Amino acid sequence: LVTMSEATNVPHPPDYEDYYDDELELFDSYSNPDSDEDTFESSVYKTRQNLKITIVPDKTHTAGLHGKPFDASLTPEVQLWYDNFKSIWGQYKKGPVVAKSLELFYSSCDNPFLTSLKLFADCPNLSNIKPNSMPYAILEELQQYKKKHNLNVANYVDDNLKMVSFNLVKGQGQINLFRVAKEIFNLVESKGIFVEEVRTMTKQLQYKEACQIATELEMFEEFDLYEMVLPLLLQDKITVVEEYLNGAVHLRRPLLELLDSFLDRKMSVTNNCERVIAKYNYPDVRYNKLDTKPLTKLIQRLAKMYNMPTELTPNMNKRHNYGALQFLIHKRFIEKSLNKDSWEEMVKVTVPKDAPDLQLELVNACSDFNDTTDGAMWAKHFGVPHDDLPIDVRDFFEGKPRSYAHVEDWDDQGQGVSYHRLSKKTKITVVTTRTEFREMIDHLHGQSVVGFDAEWKPTFHANTDVALIQLATRTRVYLIDVICLRVQSEDWVRLGRHVFNNDEVLKLGFSPANDVNILQKSLPSLNLLPVASVAAGYLDLQELRRRVMHLPRFRFPYEKHTGKVPTGENLSSLVYLCLGQQLDKSNQFSNWEKRPLRQDQINYAALDAYCLLEIFDVLEGVLTHMGYDFGDFINNLLTESRGKRTNSGRKTQ
Repeated sequence: LVTMSEATNVPHPPDYEDYYDDELELFDSYSNPDSDEDTFESSVYKTRQNLKITIVPDKTHTAGLHGKPFDASLTPEVQLWYDNFKSIWGQYKKGPVVAKSLELFYSSCDNPFLTSLKLFADCPNLSNIKPNSMPYAILEELQQYKKKHNLNVANYVDDNLKMVSFNLVKGQGQINLFRVAKEIFNLVESKGIFVEEVRTMTKQLQYKEACQIATELEMFEEFDLYEMVLPLLLQDKITVVEEYLNGAVHLRRPLLELLDSFLDRKMSVTNNCERVIAKYNYPDVRYNKLDTKPLTKLIQRLAKMYNMPTELTPNMNKRHNYGALQFLIHKRFIEKSLNKDSWEEMVKVTVPKDAPDLQLELVNACSDFNDTTDGAMWAKHFGVPHDDLPIDVRDFFEGKPRSYAHVEDWDDQGQGVSYHRLSKKTKITVVTTRTEFREMIDHLHGQSVVGFDAEWKPTFHANTDVALIQLATRTRVYLIDVICLRVQSEDWVRLGRHVFNNDEVLKLGFSPANDVNILQKSLPSLNLLPVASVAAGYLDLQELRRRVMHLPRFRFPYEKHTGKVPTGENLSSLVYLCLGQQLDKSNQFSNWEKRPLRQDQINYAALDAYCLLEIFDVLEGVLTHMGYDFGDFINNLLTESRGKRTNSGRKTQ
């Protein structure tokens, strides 16, 4: 890379600008030879192409205010020092020797700010400045010199010199270098003179650096949504935008509303975005990000970060509710794993009263799956217009004779499925008072093994808060009603210390890490240790299952049972393999925040924790019969699992 200033160190002659223009015209003629003749010009052009030489115009030519040139020439004395300094740099590079040399030099200058910029401009490779390069060191040491001697910038620097510093450091892709110049020359105080410079950068499609500079100079009122923020989001440069929005508060709301408009279901996300992309001719758009899922995640992230109300994102809310409804329909009519009570609870919290399209979607789905009675019930509940109803539901209301279908509750279908049930001898205590809470802790503190689970309302897209905590011993199951319970922070601390963080109490869970994470977010006073912590004392029965399956001659008690075996590695299949019956999971997707809890919800929640103890006891019996020391087997498993999680965490970090 060759600059004009590298070719000479003498002051520009009076006719410099005309000479410079002539030189550029000559270079243009080399770059565009008119013929293939073997002329001198074409020879120079070919040589440049072969050597990959790029002619870079001298930045100092238009570095000042209003495009005025900056005289970067050095006096003979400074030139002599600079030549010696380059020798020092070549020997020592960036370090104490170079720093001391620059400090002594700055102390001898009448205006170290002006001289440092001249040295900076005279450095080679100004188009590719690295943190350990000479020009970077020149400014960094001036920054330290300014702080050490508490220099008053106003005595040395005017707006023209500030503009020179701005133009010399911009375009480097080194925002840290710009921060150094900003601090040295107090650029924020004169940010108004740089607004058009930054706007020019956006017009030249340099969105990222323009936005970073605007953030550094606190230009939060000077630019609209479409100049930097939106094109950067479309290029998936989210971090840069978020840093700018931390100051540009007035842009947060319109940005969220604009992004939400892209989710309008009348058209695809890509088509909605294309209108804006074409209007402003945005380049380098990441079209793979113009999809419902990544855009929804972005809107959620921004809304949470800036505490925006959900009313600002109606299209996202509609898409969320539509997806949630499709999920419930699948669970109810295809998987047949959602009982009638859970189905009705979840539909009521999923389908808003002001969403007629979603209400009609629900009624049509019931009709499509031949549940006319349910479709009519929802049509009446939401007041769906009669003319919009499917024919079978319309006939139902008109009383026309017809055999109307109704999907019976799965428990009553008589399919011969035998579900595992909680023993009547096991006492269930729903903990709703402080007295019950303290009695529970006293009982659990003396146990060696406890089954642990937690329940929360499926929200599909919002933050999740625990509604119920299940802790089971071999004689009792405690259901901590987090919604109704009123205890002090110190009570939760005590539960965490005596049970959850007590390694003398082995907590049995099925993939418990997620439960523990949500529990800690919902109840931070518990101060829970991570599941992988040595002091936590959690045993993942899913991991235990995988381990015992690889033992020679190991067989689950009901592995060859002729009944219907649940597929997958879920808890229901493990219960079947150990106890001969599967779990009834039809209450899993319930509204766990609704009070009072239904009795079948209480039974389901209690059994979900208690069955972990039953599985543990069965596996202990099988392994003991095979000649294993079960205590040693579990201790080895816990030690190895913690080691794997710790190593995995280190790699991630």
